[in-house]
Amino acid sequence: MKEFKIHFDEERMEDLRRRIGCTRLPKAFKARNWNLGIDDNYLSSLLEYWRNGYDWTQKEMELNQYPQFTCDLNGVTIHFFHIRGSRKGALPLLLTHGWPDSFLRYAKVFPLLSDFDLVVPSLPGFAFSTLPSKGFLNNAEVSEIWHRLMTEVLEYKEYAASGGDMGRGVTCYLAARYPQEVKGIHLTDGGRTHCCGRRRTDIRRTLLQTQGHRMATHGGRLHQHSQHKAANSGVFVERLTRWDGRLDNREVSRLE
Repeated sequence: MKEFKIHFDEERMEDLRRRIGCTRLPKAFKARNWNLGIDDNYLSSLLEYWRNGYDWTQKEMELNQYPQFTCDLNGVTIHFFHIRGSRKGALPLLLTHGWPDSFLRYAKVFPLLSDFDLVVPSLPGFAFSTLPSKGFLNNAEVSEIWHRLMTEVLEYKEYAASGGDMGRGVTCYLAARYPQEVKGIHLTDGGRTHCCGRRRTDIRRTLLQTQGHRMATHGGRLHQHSQHKAANSGVFVERLTRWDGRLDNREVSRLE
């Protein structure tokens, strides 16, 4: 296990700014309440903020105040935060992010979870973790790496786990495969309908209908994710706006 510090290389940052500046945005349809997607003027201002307004140095300092490490497990290098709790014997809590985000999903709650020993790894291929030579890992394989991280590298006897999106799948595998060590799990999304069992209950039917409506109205974002980083930005902001109204005032500065 080696100590790790985040450093945003200036040459790469300049290349990122150049690529953002060369982005050609498609002409967007105009619709009230962003029903057809993000407003193109707003997306332009967002990209300009990422290009010239975002303070990468400050973000480095914020993240590097927390202990980070890397270790090699099952042929991959895993980057993770390991933040000790405020009391001795605190329950270890493993937090797993999803796709296509990162450990930043949890960064704002680090100070709020001081009753736990926090372990927040980057999924293989995300942020500062590497991929194996075959180029991919499934959720079951990641759960094995996470369990080794918790029990062999960090030497915890038991722990709790939480995850959303892809992290949800990893967390479910942890609970199923290692019930003696995993004392409880928390899922930030419900996943697909297998969670309701096999019976065609009213709950299951409602969930099926909800999922069908969601894919029909918002499923295009699943395809957009793979196309372009600037497109991703528009998709993410539109999602945040639709989910909780957090960006109703359309302030670019709040997107951090």
